[in-house]
Amino acid sequence: MLIRLRLDPRLLEEVVHLELRRRQEAGDASFFDEYHRQADSIYKLAPEHRDGEFAALHRRQFRAVGFEARITEVISAQQSALGGLESLTCLRTLRPEDEGADLAAPVATATGRAAVVRIRAARFFALDDLGRFLDHELIHVGDLLSAAFGHDPESLAGISPHRRRLVQERYRAAWGACVDGRLSRRGRRPLAGRGEHREALHRCFPALADLELDGLLDRLWKDERPTHARLLAVAVGRGPLEPHQPGAPCPLCGFPTHHWADVAGDTLIRAIHLDVPDWEPDHGLCERCFEMYELRSLTQA
Repeated sequence: MLIRLRLDPRLLEEVVHLELRRRQEAGDASFFDEYHRQADSIYKLAPEHRDGEFAALHRRQFRAVGFEARITEVISAQQSALGGLESLTCLRTLRPEDEGADLAAPVATATGRAAVVRIRAARFFALDDLGRFLDHELIHVGDLLSAAFGHDPESLAGISPHRRRLVQERYRAAWGACVDGRLSRRGRRPLAGRGEHREALHRCFPALADLELDGLLDRLWKDERPTHARLLAVAVGRGPLEPHQPGAPCPLCGFPTHHWADVAGDTLIRAIHLDVPDWEPDHGLCERCFEMYELRSLTQA
């Protein structure tokens, strides 16, 4: 099935304007002149017709400089792993942390699934880097489409909101290492190398010893068929001493801490359980959370 490519008009507009500026600064005025020749004619139209014509102009210019071809090239290379995908929409985003791919909500009348990739316009400055980013994200999409991967969006529901952010960050780091390991074995350039993934995992698991961290990275990097359940187990799991290591994240607020507090007293524990029912005293907590819940326990006593 041919995957239909949809492009956010806002993304096209920003990419084209950035390319106009880049070429103009490099001394190439031809692209700028051609764009404004066509834009000037659009301004002569009635206002209600301009938006559609500008969207068409941006799509033509986007295609003319090879951006659309680079996207379709990556899609074609991964077509076999994207079975059942009907369309891919590239959406504009502004922040690096918001970039990434996901499946769109299913539509009752649709014959296949739809996916979205959120991407910053600056990615288009280097077509090789753009290709690596799209390669990486389409592996994610392929996993989400795979029944063997077993993605379960409800699996985080049982994790307390205080800890969910940490689990999500760990899951993202572990999944990213699996994706780039597979790309590397297939002869394609990964988005990040093993060293960068090791640093990302260290930020998420600061208490792991070097050998343990290397072992975790090795397992993730070599995992040819990861599953949602295994990645979630990595993200949720913690060693018995981990929460109390300097720099490890507090299980309540999720922020790294070097100052752990000792919990004593049923009143304090009850106050914590009102917010985080699955928390246990041996999980530990940072001094700030201790002070907050200590105050709360006094007001509830």
